[in-house]
This record gives sequence, C-alpha cells and structure tokens, in this order.
Amino acid sequence: MNISTQTLESIGAVVGFIIIWFVFRRLSKIPKRKNEQDRSTGTVAATTAQLPSISAEDLEKQARFMAHDMATFTSELEKVKEIFPFERWYEVNFKEYEMEQYTKENCEDTEKVLLNLIEELKQLGVHASEEDKLDAFMRATIQLNVLDEANEGLIETGEREDLCEIMDRLGWACGLIPHKYGAGDGIASEWRDW
Repeated sequence: MNISTQTLESIGAVVGFIIIWFVFRRLSKIPKRKNEQDRSTGTVAATTAQLPSISAEDLEKQARFMAHDMATFTSELEKVKEIFPFERWYEVNFKEYEMEQYTKENCEDTEKVLLNLIEELKQLGVHASEEDKLDAFMRATIQLNVLDEANEGLIETGEREDLCEIMDRLGWACGLIPHKYGAGDGIASEWRDW
C-alpha cells in the first residue's frame, strides 16, 4: 500500500485537530480558581484548580494551523507581504517630510530582512519546531536592530508598530502565538532594541 505524503499530512492534521479539540473540551470543564467570581452566576468558586494560560481562541487558532498543508502555510506567509509599509516609508517620510534616514536603500534593506525571514520560515516548513521558528525571528529582529543603530531614527514609533505587526502576523501564520513572547508585547519584543 503506497500512501502519499499529502495524505499522511492530512491525516496528521485531522488527528492533531481532534487532540486539540479533546484537550479544549477537558480544559473547559476545569473549575475556576478559588475566590474567582463566576461571571454568569455572580457566585464565588470554592476550588483551587488552576485554569490553563492559553485561551480558547488560541487553541482554535492552533487547531486551524495544524490543519495547514505546505501550500496554505506558504500562502499565509506570502499574504503578510501585502501589509509591507516600506514604499510608504520612502514616499512619505523621505520624499514628503525629507527625513534622511528613510532613503530608498534603507527602506529596501529593512524590507529585505523581512523577505529573508519569510523565505527562512518557508524553508523550515509548516511542521518546524517552535525553537527553530523563534531562531529565525531572533535573527531577523537582530538584523533590524543593526539597521536601526546604523541609521539613527529609522525605527520610530510608527515604524515599530508596522514591524511588530508584520512579525506577529508572520508568527500567527507559522503557528506561534505572538502574545506568549516579549512579556505579552509580541515576538519581536523578545529581542528588539527599538
């Protein structure tokens, strides 16, 4: 019997979804912490059981991620390019406001860091370990730190928000939960200096 890789991946995704569904169902039945008020009844629970730190929404997103095949994974990573702000940085900050640090070259160098991150995540693949994915994000963030240091003021508040959003969307696309990192501020916040 010859089973294709795609069939095995599909079976694995279904099994993964079932496991996450089962865990979610079990976790949703755990009683609330002692003295935590039940919002639906206004009563206080009398148990010391700990609730899991992962939300139902995160479990659902992880289940959807586990159902990814490589084509969907690649497509989700590519979609993030749609929000790339680098042309806007150049057009507005450099041309309109004459801010010297937003030269075409600096904007393209910043974009290249994120394009390289996307390519590295694709090479790692949909089922790469969390550690391998985080290593890719770390390298990209450190490269952005170097660019910002070499071009003082390149990454200010607005640009930081743009970059953090891109990193977090890439994180979601490859199965990471961004708010688990950087003290809740997102993946880039683990290593960023900006």
